[in-house]
Amino acid sequence: MSTNYKPAYVRYAIFLAFQGWHQLVGRIVLLGALLFIASQVGPEEFGSLQVAIVFFSLALTVNDAGFAPQIINLVTPRQHIPRVLISVKIYWSLFATVAMFIVFSIAYGDASLGLRFLVLIAALLVSLCSFFLVCLRGLVLHHIEAAFASVQRIGAALLASTLVVALGEVSAYFIAMAITAALVLALIWRSLTKGGLVSNAPLVMRRFPVGYLLLIEVGTWVYSRIDLIILEHWHGEATAGQYGLAYTVFSGLAVTSVVLVAVMYPEVVSRTGGSRARAIKISCFALSIVGAAVTGMVMTVGDRVISIVAGGEFQSAGEFLVLLAPGYLAMFPNALLSQVAILRGRTRELSLVIVFVACGNAVANYVFVPDYGAAAAVWITVATEFFLVGFSLILVGAMAATSVPNER
Repeated sequence: MSTNYKPAYVRYAIFLAFQGWHQLVGRIVLLGALLFIASQVGPEEFGSLQVAIVFFSLALTVNDAGFAPQIINLVTPRQHIPRVLISVKIYWSLFATVAMFIVFSIAYGDASLGLRFLVLIAALLVSLCSFFLVCLRGLVLHHIEAAFASVQRIGAALLASTLVVALGEVSAYFIAMAITAALVLALIWRSLTKGGLVSNAPLVMRRFPVGYLLLIEVGTWVYSRIDLIILEHWHGEATAGQYGLAYTVFSGLAVTSVVLVAVMYPEVVSRTGGSRARAIKISCFALSIVGAAVTGMVMTVGDRVISIVAGGEFQSAGEFLVLLAPGYLAMFPNALLSQVAILRGRTRELSLVIVFVACGNAVANYVFVPDYGAAAAVWITVATEFFLVGFSLILVGAMAATSVPNER
């Protein structure tokens, strides 16, 4: 393999590996916390929490604005964080928070006004914390980033489970998220300023498809979460709680695909002499095998595990999880294909595909969920994953030669 590409693959592997590792650890701990909360509060209260988490994830998506890769590009060459970049992030997050509060207030009136405000404040703080964690990654301070990220995610999950059970209120979950994010944010800021890593240097923005990345994130939110909102509206919080727990476990296990891609793909490219097409074929085949194994495992024991951990009240959640399991067959290879599409500069095309699929998913849920309930949401989710992997295969060029840029 040409030595010109090796540094790029190393950086790519480190970027995804740390991102995937943090997500994996955070999802495992958060999954355990949510299972514990579910066992304590029951399906109806858990459904109310799940709906609030859906809006929390939307607020995070809008706050982040698909800006993370641009941050890496701006920070890494300079080895410091321009103060103006921090100002841009803060102003955007404040604007997004106020705008979403106004929109939610118009849409829902005075109902749960306090909870909506708390959700948005928690999302604002978590988004700012994530911004500085990405800055640490850009500064190649991976161990420090890992420490702060672990403290934030594990601390939030443990505090959330404690407060929700102690107070018996859904809002306690977001209080925990806000408290831990604020504490970690203060610690990160102290470390950056003491280390002289924040400067007043001018900021020259490099061209990057931030808008398309935002479309990808919003589209992903729509096709993965809109079903829960529709389900709760037509069938109540208890049904939303059953389906929400099943999807939480389903998506939590899927994060392992990100880690596998980070570890596997650069190594396969290296061992195939730099042949991108061959590396994609081998990696997709391996990921498909892992996806099939996870599918078999979940279909065999998933329902029993949920019943044991969350309690007999969540028997339906176990059944929904078993029905969702075939989606892993598409999700694991698509974790690679979508990354390859972005690295090949096909972000615009990928964003259009995801928006198209998200619109189809939303329409299907709107049509079928009112009559067929959570079963419809399950099958639409599985079908969406297979549509996505099919479009990704076409987009990547049916395993055509793919190159990873040296540096963006």
